[in-house]
Amino acid sequence: MLEVHEAQQRILAEVSPLDARECPLDASLGHVLAEDVVSDLGLPLWDNSAMDGYAVRSADVANATREHPIRLRVVEHIGAGDTPKKAIPAGSAARIFTGAPVPAGADAIVMQEDTDQGAETVSVFDGVKPGENIRRAGEDIRRGETVLPAGAVVAPTHLSLLATLGRARVRVVRPPRVAVLATGEELVAVDQPLSPGKLREGNSHLLAAFVRQLGAEPVRLGIARDDRADLRAKLSEGLKYDALITSGGVSVGEHDLVKSVLEELGCAVKFWKVSVKPGKPFVFSRSKSCLVFGLPGNPVSTMVTFLLFVRPALLKMAGRRDLDLPRRSAVATTEFRNHGGRRHFMRGVLTEKAGRLEVASAGRQESHVLGSMVRANCLVDVAPDTVVKVGTEVDVRLFA
Repeated sequence: MLEVHEAQQRILAEVSPLDARECPLDASLGHVLAEDVVSDLGLPLWDNSAMDGYAVRSADVANATREHPIRLRVVEHIGAGDTPKKAIPAGSAARIFTGAPVPAGADAIVMQEDTDQGAETVSVFDGVKPGENIRRAGEDIRRGETVLPAGAVVAPTHLSLLATLGRARVRVVRPPRVAVLATGEELVAVDQPLSPGKLREGNSHLLAAFVRQLGAEPVRLGIARDDRADLRAKLSEGLKYDALITSGGVSVGEHDLVKSVLEELGCAVKFWKVSVKPGKPFVFSRSKSCLVFGLPGNPVSTMVTFLLFVRPALLKMAGRRDLDLPRRSAVATTEFRNHGGRRHFMRGVLTEKAGRLEVASAGRQESHVLGSMVRANCLVDVAPDTVVKVGTEVDVRLFA
């Protein structure tokens, strides 16, 4: 069996980012930039006022006080979007509003609160220094500056910047389309009645949600029975996508057919079984154009193997560079016992108390237990044959 890190590295070695495409600005949210965004202009575009007030020559008002105000003639009113029409001669000012261009001759802005806010003439009650309350052209972003690097995930704040730079379309890495297939004779769909021996299928909903959270496009293919013909047909459909994730049918029983049917379909099995608990019977395979991940069927095993092995691969396909689950060090407030020979990723609940991260067990750790999976917000990495005592620091991996 492969160790966890080796399995992760073998998978990632088979993965390349998908092709780039242009998309409308607002549709780029959450996608990964395929190229650097270089500004072809400086921001601000021109010297502009940082507030409502009066554009002045600072030397004219250097000695202004409330007891001895300096009176200036107002030669122009300049609003945001206006173009100044007059230079400011000595002894004059221009009424100006936030964002408006600073007129020639003026070298500072007096806040309107420090004036009598006159229209034809204005009394200034306080002096200003050269450059005060002026936003200089290009002080925020320089022309030719790389403002967003390739590999950045487009965030809402990025949309504002890109729009300001006039980028109506953005070149991004195409997000993967991911087929999700549940397998098992015992499974029925969520809207179907139960009969003896049957279970409602939940893994495909879990996996599709995880895929969607990553910004990829999930396509649920339903349920494949433990029948070679049905499995072959549904796996063949799944191989048309960038990635295919199956759950169930990858262990050693006579009904575990996924691995052998994949081989019949020409998919090279890269490895099978990882030294991890839960999730040992994990299959990584591929066709020429599709990565295939065969996950075990117990819901916790499905979750853990997705987070450890599938998630990094899908992120890399989408052009992401931050592939690992967020990791923290936390103090155990309950014992975590691993008496087996495989690394056990146990469900935990991470909290912060008085500035310290603490983690407690989410409950029972068997791979079929849904309650502790729902309560958990992290995985606690416990080495083989280890008992983590209360008060010990442990490595924690957050779900998101």
